[in-house]
Amino acid sequence: MYFCIKNDNIYIHKESSRLERGLLVIIKHQTEELIAWMKKLKERFEANNPPEHMSDHTFFQQMKKETEPLFHLLNDWEKEVIAYIKNNHDINVYFPQIVATKENVEVLILHSYYVDIRRRLYMERYKSSLLIFEKILEEIERKEEL
Repeated sequence: MYFCIKNDNIYIHKESSRLERGLLVIIKHQTEELIAWMKKLKERFEANNPPEHMSDHTFFQQMKKETEPLFHLLNDWEKEVIAYIKNNHDINVYFPQIVATKENVEVLILHSYYVDIRRRLYMERYKSSLLIFEKILEEIERKEEL
C-alpha cells in the first residue's frame, strides 16, 4: 500500500497485482470490441432487411454463423467483469447491471436481424447497453490513473 497525492487529494492506493491489471486489459479490449459490434448491429437494424418469413431457416443459420463470435465474446465479457467486480468493491458498476446488459445485447442481436421491434425500444436497449460499456471503460481509466 502507498499514498498518492493528485490534485491536492490524498489517495490510499493498494498495489494492483499483475493478474488484476491483466484482467483490466482483457475487459477493456472486450468492452471496446462489444461497442464496435453494437454499432454494426445498429447499422443492420437501421438498414431494415428482415427475412421475408420469420421461420426462414436459411436466414437463421446465416444469422447464427455471423453472430456466434459475438455471443462467445459476450459470455466471456460477462464472466470476466463479474469476476473483477467480486474481487474489487471500489468499482461503480454492479452485478445486476452486467447481467442486464448481457441480456439486452442478446435481444438486440436478434432484433437487429429480424427487425421486429419498434425503433424507440431498440434504441432504449442500445443506449442502456452502451452506457454500461462506457461506464466500464471509465472505471478502467480511473483505475489506471491511480
